[in-house]
Amino acid sequence: MVNIRADEESQLFDLQNIESNSKKKSWIKRIWLEFNKIIVYLLFLVSIILTALSILNLYSFSLEKTESEIEYERISLFGYVVKLPGISDTETKATTPTKQIQTCIFSILIFLVTSIGISHVFEKFKMPGLLGILLLGILFRNVPIFHRNFFVNETVASFLRKCAFIIILLRAGLGLDPKALKKLKSACFMLAILPCTFEAFTVAILSMLLFNISFWFGLLLGFILGTVTTAVTVPAMLDLQAKNLGSEQGIPTLINAASSFDDVYALTWVSVLLSSIKLDSGDDENHSHLLTIVFALFEVIGGGILGCIMGKILCIFPSPELSNLKLRRMTLLLSFSMAAFFGMEFLRYEIAGPFAVLVQGFIAAYYWNQQKTNSEPLREEEEILKIGWKYFGLPLLFSLIGYQLDLNQLNKSNILQSILVLVLGLCVRCIVSVYSLFKTKLNFKEKFFVSIAWLPKATIQAVLAPIIMDLIRENPTKYEKYETEGKIILTATILSILITAPAGAILIRLLGPLMLKKSNEECFDSNGNSVQVLNGANLKKKLNI
Repeated sequence: MVNIRADEESQLFDLQNIESNSKKKSWIKRIWLEFNKIIVYLLFLVSIILTALSILNLYSFSLEKTESEIEYERISLFGYVVKLPGISDTETKATTPTKQIQTCIFSILIFLVTSIGISHVFEKFKMPGLLGILLLGILFRNVPIFHRNFFVNETVASFLRKCAFIIILLRAGLGLDPKALKKLKSACFMLAILPCTFEAFTVAILSMLLFNISFWFGLLLGFILGTVTTAVTVPAMLDLQAKNLGSEQGIPTLINAASSFDDVYALTWVSVLLSSIKLDSGDDENHSHLLTIVFALFEVIGGGILGCIMGKILCIFPSPELSNLKLRRMTLLLSFSMAAFFGMEFLRYEIAGPFAVLVQGFIAAYYWNQQKTNSEPLREEEEILKIGWKYFGLPLLFSLIGYQLDLNQLNKSNILQSILVLVLGLCVRCIVSVYSLFKTKLNFKEKFFVSIAWLPKATIQAVLAPIIMDLIRENPTKYEKYETEGKIILTATILSILITAPAGAILIRLLGPLMLKKSNEECFDSNGNSVQVLNGANLKKKLNI
């Protein structure tokens, strides 16, 4: 009896200890979760403040005009400003910025709404929505009745384009497959370097022969044309990945990762060549081309380290056990991205910012997938970014790119030669792209598809098209001698956007289902468990038919 009673007391004591430890753990857990909430809020607050300070220091949103501009420039919604008797210059100056702001806001809203509508119409006819949006932007810029009544401040347009670019980078980072990236890392490097280099040198040689310009200006044009636009490739590859086309071979990851390195590589060359032009004109006397290349490498490394740090922070904060987890994650992800992108730009590290955003998305997605209790991928997070791209990024980015393209600036005498240079450069790029993948296990159709996906040009070309003409406007005395080269670069770059952006999007959409293998489809049951559905080809292989 005594032993039984002692055992009961011992069991009771053990239960009390377990209950006490459980309460202690529960108490510690509650403290940790509350602390986690506070840290998430502070991180969000700090990143928003850094973003705001960077933007305010980067962009001058002043709309002040000189007296002559006020007198003659159109700034009203439906016409021109006329200097009326009885209205002083001071009063006119006071109303000018307000009217410009109103017109700018009105124009952006019209661009956004009409672009979403035209995109939907084009999608109904099985055409890429970006084609309709691009054509709409060109229409608004080049048809007088629209151009007179719309006005978008270039500073505001630049800011909106960069916000859209951040969405692209985040979608690319979250969509990268770590296993595919590890398997195809050498192919990724080759694909980022070789096609761009061969296309640039081909364009340089052809430009010397057809335009009679120097090799260095031809090479500058070549590297401007050599960058692939992530605004076309990333959404297209993510759509293919969602359909399980080429995912098993890692093709979407290969293209998305290589396109980012391709842009960094080409922009480094553009910086070096532009420095060389300034050096020949008496500017940048203390500038070294070697330093430009070294700084670009340091920016890539620094951006990668910053992205890893931000991604690691995002795996700890917010805690997976917090409520509204998806909202907290995406809020912090976007605020970190904005702070890194605009903060690095303010510090004049233009390459580091985008690279940090891309790496941050990749690292965060890697850890978030490990924290999940089931094997379902980050569908909700990716869906939020997809909606942001569809209803904000895509319509604004491509309508503003189209609005930048003033067809009156085209040098009509060089249009045919520019198209010939562009087409031959793209042919060389396709051939070299296929060769770059010779060590991979991809078949010829898959390699050919990668080379086609490597063609579209839009975002960076729209920014760099007037690069020489801007130098001439800033300092006519030193750079006026380069006007011919500037017009040739502008014409060829505008044509590259008009031809390759829609054509590339159409070809990717058409050829993807024809040339890529459909991987094993993965579905999820009501409990979140992975259920594999074999397609026809893999089912035959499984059954040894």
